[in-house]
Amino acid sequence: MRLAWAALLLVIATTLVMGWHTGEDAAGSLDRQGSLTLQEALVRIRNGDGNPALEAAGLSMVVFDRNGIVAGAAAGCRHFAGDRCLLMSTDAMARIASISKLVAATAAMRLVEEGKLALEGDIGDMLGFPVRNPAHPDTPITLASLMSHTSSLRDGRGYALPLGESLWRELFDPEGGHFDTRAPGAFFEYANINFGVLAGVMEKATGERFDRIVASEVLVPLNIEAGFNYAGVPSGKPVATLYRKLNKTGAYDSRAAWQAQLDGFRTSPALPQLYKVDMATPERLAQYEPGTNGTVFSPQGGLRISTRDLARFGVALFGGKGAVLKPETVSRMIGTDWTYNAHPPNGATFDGFYKAFGLSVHTMADAAKTGRTLVGHFGEAYGLRSALLWDEEYGQGFAYFITGMASNARETPGDGDGLSWWEAEMIKVGVSAIDKKRG
Repeated sequence: MRLAWAALLLVIATTLVMGWHTGEDAAGSLDRQGSLTLQEALVRIRNGDGNPALEAAGLSMVVFDRNGIVAGAAAGCRHFAGDRCLLMSTDAMARIASISKLVAATAAMRLVEEGKLALEGDIGDMLGFPVRNPAHPDTPITLASLMSHTSSLRDGRGYALPLGESLWRELFDPEGGHFDTRAPGAFFEYANINFGVLAGVMEKATGERFDRIVASEVLVPLNIEAGFNYAGVPSGKPVATLYRKLNKTGAYDSRAAWQAQLDGFRTSPALPQLYKVDMATPERLAQYEPGTNGTVFSPQGGLRISTRDLARFGVALFGGKGAVLKPETVSRMIGTDWTYNAHPPNGATFDGFYKAFGLSVHTMADAAKTGRTLVGHFGEAYGLRSALLWDEEYGQGFAYFITGMASNARETPGDGDGLSWWEAEMIKVGVSAIDKKRG
């Protein structure tokens, strides 16, 4: 039965070929052979290159340039319903994890351009009360240091608080462990709580909820259907479930069945079900006071978006059609606020994954041993791996997500730099698609 089911999935996945040629957002699509090549590459990764321990639940990728979408493909299943496979597509939304930070930072930089926030200013001045590392009371924490993970803030005992609790009370609780002993600006360490604080600063500056700020500054102008914790997400939009292969003890086991980790439904369910996942009903959010606890919107990872819309965001961010930021602002984001120095070490690299970082923009040289320097952001949560990456030299990029892997990705390395096998393979496919289009 297991072999029959796997064979069925292979047949289904192989039939998924998608590409576009629309007046709205594409200068052209790859020819039929090019689209099939991208499709076949995703099917190969979905099937683990023939190794069951490397299988994936579902994959989606979209390639883009400054003029719009170039091509896209998907493979596998966005949801398993008994013996049924609901097919993955490039329009299926997923909780994109930490790429959410790049979208949040883009909205913040819009506010900087509008004069509502100061990039290098003391965030305490913007909030109306002091926010300093107790060990370094004379060193301000800036908006730039939050987005570059050099603020000295640490996740400590947690970075997501329930609705009704105060982020600021938690931040300054001596038992919370939210401040490093090193001064702001002295050390890079990736920390999700930076973006809870960033959301609070954005809310204080505007008097509006974080999710609505991002919608008005970025998503709505780009006509993108997406939202943090489902705010603004259409109820009929297909949503991809995130999976892991776990046995009865909760350990990874490639021989086990796929176990839903998040968004375990076939299509977008009713709002009460959605908000049950995210701990905040629309009724309770109506009572929310902006600036008190932006973590309820999961600014660090809660954005639901499709790869097609993520690619459209990439087009606009990296200076293409419908650009949302000034070119000098984008250059400032891509510029390296932090570069790793080994002697003495000035940051936590996570097995070489982080070596250079700007304002929510990760620079990866020789990504997956392709010889290309890519900038953008990666995501990882609940079994998902994702990325939005841009190749400045070629003027093209790609967005992808993988909604589940048969083995522990952290224990399945691929081509160094802290990448898993699946991530390295997806990067190679994306770079190959860029090369083919350029050629």
